[in-house]
Parts: sequence; C-alpha cells; structure tokens
Amino acid sequence: MAPSVKSSNKVTSLCQDPQFDAIIIIDDDTYIFKDHLVYRRSKSSLDTEYPKPIRDVFGRWEGGIWQTIPDKIDTALTWPNQQIFFFKGKHYWKTIRFQLQTGYPRLIQDGFRGLDEHHFFTGHLNAAFVYSGDNHTYFIKDAMIWRLHMNLEFSSSIDIDYPQFASRWLNIGEKITSAIQWINGLTYFFSHKYYYRYDHIHQQVDDSYPTYPRPISEWWLQCNPGAAPSSSSSSSSLSSAYSDLPRWKRAAIIFESNYTNVENSNDSSGRRENERNLFLINISIFIITYYL
Repeated sequence: MAPSVKSSNKVTSLCQDPQFDAIIIIDDDTYIFKDHLVYRRSKSSLDTEYPKPIRDVFGRWEGGIWQTIPDKIDTALTWPNQQIFFFKGKHYWKTIRFQLQTGYPRLIQDGFRGLDEHHFFTGHLNAAFVYSGDNHTYFIKDAMIWRLHMNLEFSSSIDIDYPQFASRWLNIGEKITSAIQWINGLTYFFSHKYYYRYDHIHQQVDDSYPTYPRPISEWWLQCNPGAAPSSSSSSSSLSSAYSDLPRWKRAAIIFESNYTNVENSNDSSGRRENERNLFLINISIFIITYYL
C-alpha cells in the first residue's frame, strides 16, 4: 500500500527540522522520537509508514486498557537484550522491545541510585547512552555527565567520581541533546541539527573528512541522498565537486562518503557485500587520484 501524503509530509518535516528528543535501536532499526511522534529509519532512509504516535507503538494491554509511555519524552536509553528505558521528568519507563513492563513509571533515583538532587540531578535528562569506550551507561543533563556503576549483584548506582563536566569529558563544546551507541559499535552525539561520531580510542570527536559535526538531515537521515554519495558512480561527481582540493584530500572525502553509506546500512545480510565493494571502490579511487 502506498504511503499516505500526510505521513510523507511528516517525514519531510523531520528532514526540515531534524532536532529530536531521543533515539533508540530495536531489531537493527533506528527509532527517532520528536514531540508525540516516533519515526523509523531502516535501510538507510526514513520509513514512509512512519511517523506514528508514540502511544500507538510502545505499551501493553492491562485489564482491557492500553497502558503506554508518555506522549513526549526527554530521552531514551538502549540496553542489551532489547531493553529500552524512557525518561521524562523524574520518572522512567521500561520496555522489552515495544512491550511496556509492569511496575512503571518509577522514580529515576530509585532505579539509578545517586541520580538525585544530592548529586545535582533535578530531572529532565538530555541524553542517556552506553559508551562504546567502556560499555558503561552515561547520563547527560545540561553541563553535567554521570556514569552508572554496576556491582557484582547487578545493582546500579552512580559512580563515586561523578558527576563531571560533560564538555571536559567529551571535548564537545555544544550542548548534547541525544546520544546512542549504534549498531556499528560507535557512539554518536547529537546537538540540535548536527551530530558527532566519537573516537573512543583517542577520546575525541572522530577525525574524518568532511569534518564533524555534520548535518543530521543530510548525513544521518539521508534526506538529501546527493549530500552523501552512495555508489561508485557518484564518486566521480563528488571528486569533480572538490576538484580544487589536493588529490589526497579529494580521495579522503570520497572514502569517507562511501564509508558513511556502509555505516548507514541497516541491512545486515548485505553488509559484507557492501564492505567488499567498498574496499574495491576505494582502491580504485586512490589509484585514479594518484595518477590523474
């Protein structure tokens, strides 16, 4: 069935204003929350069957009543085994995939001890994520960042060395509005209409070309496919667009653009073939740029 014009227009509106509240992963699909709606990004583009109201997607039937998470959330956290936490104000909800679990909402300070007024937390988280550098859970609120500590009894509490200043910890000067460890194992930070890919080895923003931050709409949401070329046929046009640059830098741009296309692919069955093709493409690019 063809997508409705109404749904298509809402997808377009996200492209025009890509600031969102939260981002999670379920079954290798990326779900993006903005106001009372949730969008789905699969196979490198926004799904035209979305957006849908949040309350229609996440919930459970209880006593003939559909229980759900709030219409608008502050942020969300993806844990292993499809555990999703949704935060709003001083409360949180938990789902397994789309199924709301019983006993929620709960106070954040009850589920994550130490995230309270005594540790400078007053509610309304900006971001929550599992960091690829150490697989610890982190929370960001305004200028502060907290790290979650898990003991041998699997009881959680905030690490004694936290909170810290987020800008000093991340070396990102802008306010973080969302964050996620994506399916490629890398951590991404979102700030309004832009995003950063983080290099957890050197503990800094990834040193790539084009540089970060990058526009969310063009690179992450793929709203304008021409902004991030996805095939070898587009490599020559991209090279022409940067013809005034040195050969090595031109090749670096093409390499990064092709890498982003593979990075944005959620189709696990075709990932190895994409990577193999990417390897051959980039060898050809470097040979061409060296001799031309």
